[in-house]
Amino acid sequence: LTARVLSNGGNVTLDANSNGPLTNGTQTIPWSEILATSNDTALPVPAVDGATTTVLAGTNGVANESAEWTFAYSNTAIVEAGQYDGRVTYTASVL
Repeated sequence: LTARVLSNGGNVTLDANSNGPLTNGTQTIPWSEILATSNDTALPVPAVDGATTTVLAGTNGVANESAEWTFAYSNTAIVEAGQYDGRVTYTASVL
């Protein structure tokens, strides 16, 4: 996933919230089982816990960051095969 944050309003907060765990009928996978990495430490992937906020520092009032985010299943939980659905919403806000 290509992520980009561009703002001329100074520092930016970036956070993530989900609509619940990944689901397949009654089977679930918690988001903690999904490993998220960024190829740029200046734009890390926010944790999907709704409580952790990442602050991107603006330089001279401008925040301009981009990164490739990669997601993988950590495979520590044994779950039934199938398609698991869920949604994460990433929100960028000027401080």
